[in-house]
Amino acid sequence: MKKHIILLATAAAIALNAAAQDFNCAKEYSMYKEFVNVEAYSEARESFWKVFKSCPQFSKNIYIDGVKIYHNLMKKVGEENDALANAYVDTLGMIYMQRIKYFGEEANVLSRYGLDVMKYRRSDTAKLEGYHIVGKAIAVNSNDPDIGSVTSYLQTACNLFAKGQLDNQQFFNDVAPVIMTTYRVRPSKSEKYGENIDLMLGYVKRVATQNATSKPTFDELFIKAYQLPENINEVSALTNTMNVFNADGNDLYAQCAERLYKQNPTAEAAASLARYNRRKKDYEAAAKYYSEAIKMETDTKKQSDYLYEAATVANNLKKYNEAISLAKKSAAANSKNGAPLLLIAAIYMVNANNFGDDDYAHRTVYWVAADYAQKAKAADMNLTEESNTLTAKCKQQFPKKEEAFMHSVKPGDSVKVKCFDTETTTARF
Repeated sequence: MKKHIILLATAAAIALNAAAQDFNCAKEYSMYKEFVNVEAYSEARESFWKVFKSCPQFSKNIYIDGVKIYHNLMKKVGEENDALANAYVDTLGMIYMQRIKYFGEEANVLSRYGLDVMKYRRSDTAKLEGYHIVGKAIAVNSNDPDIGSVTSYLQTACNLFAKGQLDNQQFFNDVAPVIMTTYRVRPSKSEKYGENIDLMLGYVKRVATQNATSKPTFDELFIKAYQLPENINEVSALTNTMNVFNADGNDLYAQCAERLYKQNPTAEAAASLARYNRRKKDYEAAAKYYSEAIKMETDTKKQSDYLYEAATVANNLKKYNEAISLAKKSAAANSKNGAPLLLIAAIYMVNANNFGDDDYAHRTVYWVAADYAQKAKAADMNLTEESNTLTAKCKQQFPKKEEAFMHSVKPGDSVKVKCFDTETTTARF
């Protein structure tokens, strides 16, 4: 009986202690929560830390609020107080890690931590540190990573690559597998997912093209890292990934393109063969496959891309009239595709002296070319620098006021210019 009483007393004591702990957790949580609700973050800190240390499993909101508190404190750190800023970043790391320990969601939380490191850490290596943390977030679920983590990772990789902090090899090692995965999972995802990924991969492609100046080349890296897959879906994913890197001139790409075309002659397969032949400067073959791709493609954005690429091939063949026609169709198929408009501007500039009977007529073509350069920038802000460069060159060749006067043309007049097409433009000097 005595033993039974002791056991009951012990159980009662444990229950009372647990009840008291629950009460204290709730009390402290409620106390700091009131401060957080009115954005009095400094006042919330003391009670927050009591809950954080004593009641780590009480609520996931503890960690969400902790991040809010330290984000707010970061705003108040002076520009010269790097040590305090970095200490706060370390504290954020501790909050994020404890959240993972008790509430999971590792990929999501690591991604948030990586972004905070990039934003708030004050050091020359902050971007790289945060980048690697986001990379770990992606690795948690490498077969289907969170799209937010993917876009953050690719964006940062591009920034680091453009600044020379990643070389070709490292950029390839980090980015190619992630892009391959997005193409693998894409068929099972929503249309919105595809649109977001397309925007991001378009950016990656521009950065890869503009900054791939070191060795080894991306063509060489793909040959070394990959072989022709057995599974046709993997062939498609690999081909699309090589397209992002503009690595379409190697033997592996040719094998993939031929396999796709033979097994399933889709628009994508025809376009892949066209790109390979274009890279090899077999423009007649490239034009043939682009024609097939354009006819088969039902997605207007992809069709716009194929039309533009076909226009570049026609330009290389000096079939300028055809190039202009294809470029205009490309721009019409996708209002956000500025590349074909820029191509039209360049073609008109190169051929200006072939139109009209006198110098004035030649120079009016530069009005039209400048129009297209500006339209390109309006369609795609990423083309701003190139557009402005072409526009500046056009302005140097605009007709002089005196020449225009002799043709009864005044500033602001609407003018029809005969070039490959008859274009309407505005006189300016």
